[in-house]
Amino acid sequence: MTDFSSGSDDSSFEFVSDSMASDISFREEKTEETSRTSTPPSPASETSAKVIKRDETTEWNVVNMIVGFFVFLAVLSYFFPSDIDHDIAKLNDKIVVLKRDFQRILNKTMEDRKDNFNRIKCLEDIPEDLLAKWIPDPSKFQGVQEYISDQQKGESVKQFLHEAHVKLNKVRKNQMELVLMRNQTQEDAILLRGPCVYENGGACFYENCSSIKVFVQEGKLYVSWKYVHGNEKKRVTLVYTVPKEHFHY
Repeated sequence: MTDFSSGSDDSSFEFVSDSMASDISFREEKTEETSRTSTPPSPASETSAKVIKRDETTEWNVVNMIVGFFVFLAVLSYFFPSDIDHDIAKLNDKIVVLKRDFQRILNKTMEDRKDNFNRIKCLEDIPEDLLAKWIPDPSKFQGVQEYISDQQKGESVKQFLHEAHVKLNKVRKNQMELVLMRNQTQEDAILLRGPCVYENGGACFYENCSSIKVFVQEGKLYVSWKYVHGNEKKRVTLVYTVPKEHFHY
C-alpha cells in the first residue's frame, strides 16, 4: 500500500505555496489585460465603420428632403388653390375657343367645296373621292311610279330604285361606267360613252346604246331614259345626291 502522507520524491503531486499561487495568478491577469489593450483596431475597420455611418446619414437626408418636398406641395395647394384653378379655367377657355375656330374653318371649307361641286357640269370633273357617294333622292324622282305601273314591274323594282346607290367608274377617256349598288353588292352596270354632250340647258350628258342619259347639274346626278307605252313616249328620271358629310377634306 502506498503511503500518501510521506514527502518522498516518488510522489506524482507537487504542492505550491499560497504566495507562489497568488503571484502566478497576478501575472496571468496582467498578461491577458496587456494583450487586450495592446491590440488597436485596424484602419480598415475604422474606415468601414465611418463609411457605413456616412451612408446611413446620407440616406436619411434624402428621405427627409423627399418628405419635405411633398409637404411643401401640400401646403402650396392648400394656401393657393384659387390661382391654380384660375389657370386651369383660362386654359379650358382657350381650348373651347380653338375648337370653335377650327369648327368654323372646317364648316367654311366644306361649304366652299360644296359650292365648287355644285358648279360641276361634266361627269369627268367629279372628284375621285365622291364618285361612289351618290345616294337616291326619291323626292326628286320623276315618272317612276308610272313607269312601274306601265311596265308591270312590281314593287320589288320600285324598292330597288329607292334603295340602290350609284357608283361611277372612269373606264378610260370619254368612257364611264355607272354601277347600281345595293347592300355593297353590284346589281347592274351601264356603260356610258362620250364625249360629253352639252344640251341647251347647259348640262353635259353621257348616254349608252339604250339612250339612257346620265348628267350632273347643280350638285345632283340625273339618270334619265325614255320608254314607249302604247302610242305615247314617256320619260323616267332618277336623281342622286352626295350627303354633306362627304365634302370634308
